[in-house]
Amino acid sequence: MKRANVLLYIGILVYIASCHNDAITQQPPIPLPDPCVTPVSQRHFFTIANQVDDKFFPSDTIFPGTIRLSAPSVYTSVTWQVGNDARIFIKNNQLFDFTSAIGTIYIRFIGVRPVDACIPKDRGSDTLTKALTIVPYNYRHPRSAIEGIYLGANVNAPQDTFSVRIFNRYNPRDTTDYAITIYNLNKGCPGLDMNVIPAYKALKFNQTRGDATCHGVYGVASLDSVDRRKLKITYNEQLVPGQPEYAARVFIGYRKK
Repeated sequence: MKRANVLLYIGILVYIASCHNDAITQQPPIPLPDPCVTPVSQRHFFTIANQVDDKFFPSDTIFPGTIRLSAPSVYTSVTWQVGNDARIFIKNNQLFDFTSAIGTIYIRFIGVRPVDACIPKDRGSDTLTKALTIVPYNYRHPRSAIEGIYLGANVNAPQDTFSVRIFNRYNPRDTTDYAITIYNLNKGCPGLDMNVIPAYKALKFNQTRGDATCHGVYGVASLDSVDRRKLKITYNEQLVPGQPEYAARVFIGYRKK
């Protein structure tokens, strides 16, 4: 009798296990992501980037200089028409120099790509025009949009907040001393020995001095392409002043004024 009870118990366990497996196998399949969930306006576009030394930053307003027009690789052929220039440009990534032009220039883009099933009656091409504004550059008073005071923190220490100031230290009594500089990066450093290559919405910098007050720092700073109150500084800071070991930092701050 005991043997029969044991066999019955084992049979019940096997039955329950088989039902559990059936329940697992009968689960509805996970739906595949909808390829059309991304708005059309975000799938196909081109960008205007301002060259600052060897870096490029998205910007629709620049000081006279070089820009890069870039179209996604989805386009199999492209056509750029820049302002009143009669020439036609056909590279997905194209550089242009605006060293003397001032004002607003309209850039027309035509791109050919595969037909997009998510776009009703799509013909496989896009046409888009963007405006590029070129403002005068005065080395004594650049008036960059990036100038200001920003409160934030390094992303590795979000509770340790501090303010960074980007400003023009031009002194009319000393015509040899004028430049955009960064104050309080690192904390406490006045930035007097900061070498800066400025642009309208970005800059590249190198703090040549390295001592207990001003660690050696170098990197780039740029305004967010959507929220112009937001500043991002990607930089390297000396761990020990005067020594070659650096730590990578990223500062995120928001404009105070």
